[in-house]
Amino acid sequence: MAERYTVDELARASGLNTSTIRLYRQRGLLPPPQMEGRVGYFDEGHVARLKLIGELQERGFSLAAIKDLVESWESGRDLKAVLGMEQVLARPMPQQTMTLRELERRLPELQQTPALLDRLRALSAIADTDDGAIAVSAGFLDTYAALRAIGVPLDVMLDEFAPVWEFAQAQARRFIHLFERYVLVNVEQVDPTALAQVIEGLRTAGIGVVAAALGIAIDDAAADAVARHLPPPVS
Repeated sequence: MAERYTVDELARASGLNTSTIRLYRQRGLLPPPQMEGRVGYFDEGHVARLKLIGELQERGFSLAAIKDLVESWESGRDLKAVLGMEQVLARPMPQQTMTLRELERRLPELQQTPALLDRLRALSAIADTDDGAIAVSAGFLDTYAALRAIGVPLDVMLDEFAPVWEFAQAQARRFIHLFERYVLVNVEQVDPTALAQVIEGLRTAGIGVVAAALGIAIDDAAADAVARHLPPPVS
């Protein structure tokens, strides 16, 4: 059964005050709850909507602009489909949440060089949560473990992550350009459910293409490195 929330439970789940949620309801930013008697129940779609509102506000959108955006999505469309698209857009990448002390145990170099924390934040490898914990990218932890196992220190690893991060952003813009060119150009003819599926597929395809290309490139470069470092065969 889908998770249901009263307004107080929704406030706790979203980290907002109930007064803020009521304000969003009054401004038309949040869909009405499902009423059962005198009690209104919200669901995960409302949690996703609140997260999206917060992210848009962080990007500088006013509540009026967010309302216009929401209304353009909802115009003549099924509300559940719209909220489904928002859940795709707001879905976080796999993360592990831990305290700073736990992170220092996983990344011992942080104890000697605390400034590396700021570099990790800048590369989106970690993010501070509202409750004082730290959300760490699961992919980063896996990469760190693999590189540390062969002796690569964290500061050198981050030196290499910086151009990779720039590359990822550039490739993401290229994929989104395709999305805009072939999908959003006719967005009024596409329902939100289809958009959600396209975004999900685009994310999966993008990650797969980059991972495959990088894997082939690493194999080729490693073979070349081994050939250059091994002594020539004895004739």
